[in-house]
Amino acid sequence: MKPTIGRIVHFEDGAYGTCAALITNVDDESSVTLALFRKYPPIEDQEPVVYVKAEYSDTPEIGHWSWPPRI
Repeated sequence: MKPTIGRIVHFEDGAYGTCAALITNVDDESSVTLALFRKYPPIEDQEPVVYVKAEYSDTPEIGHWSWPPRI
């Protein structure tokens, strides 16, 4: 699949595990900017929504985004 603005993806956050993320910018086919929605309640002193640049990974890998599994 090709990443496009507005698509929901997964992001692997080292502190929170798998989080939902919204693609807000596409740099190329593997690098995107995400609005990352962290799990609630937030860890102390961390924002619940942050923006990150991330590279694509076929399998879940910390600091990378991937497509959610089809169920």
